[in-house]
Amino acid sequence: MTTSAIAGLDPVKLEGAHVRLEPLSLDHVGALVAAARGPRDTYGFTTVPDTEREMAQYVRTALDLQAARRAMPFATVDRESGRVVGYSANISRCDERRFGRLATAINMVALEHFRAEGKRTLNLCLAPFVKLERGRFNDDWATLKFFQLSERFGNDIYNFQGLSFYKAKYRGQEKSLYFASTNALPSNDVYLAFLSSDIARSYFSTLGQLLWGIVTSVWRDRRASDTRSNGTSRLSP
Repeated sequence: MTTSAIAGLDPVKLEGAHVRLEPLSLDHVGALVAAARGPRDTYGFTTVPDTEREMAQYVRTALDLQAARRAMPFATVDRESGRVVGYSANISRCDERRFGRLATAINMVALEHFRAEGKRTLNLCLAPFVKLERGRFNDDWATLKFFQLSERFGNDIYNFQGLSFYKAKYRGQEKSLYFASTNALPSNDVYLAFLSSDIARSYFSTLGQLLWGIVTSVWRDRRASDTRSNGTSRLSP
């Protein structure tokens, strides 16, 4: 999430099926220290404070970034037990104009370490609705059209394009994954998949976001076309 995206947001509480994200505060310090105790072999590529003093400073830094509108820090709470299990922050982690490839470079170095440890495969998981033209079983027109429209105009529903762009940087081996349904309306099952993965809130809001994406895209394309036309007219003899 970029600084400009965060600038218009206030701290919010987010609920999922298994965890709750609540605005981070100094009240979470003790619980975060407890969550960080135990084996630390998975902390090799990130900073995880192990004392209350260090954790308090860590949280204060996150809150300072929040006050500067550069971060949105959360405490992660297990919904079943009510126990704090971690911390996360949607944050502009670097100056994208100077260090736009930094995160990818760090991950590539991590891959070399994993390879030295005997790991041979890193699964980047799904990039939904990408390269649909490769599909061999596009039997249902409505479902295919919903996939195509979602990939092109549905970034308000889910970051389809950004996820695809990020994963493409690794130039890994690609494998197609197919959606199958016995429903008379397979596209309805796609919506239910959205709903179960907490991407969608309701049928009408999902369609509304998709339609809004189409309208704004058409408007941007028309403005860009008008700008090019005006520029050509001014340059004509």
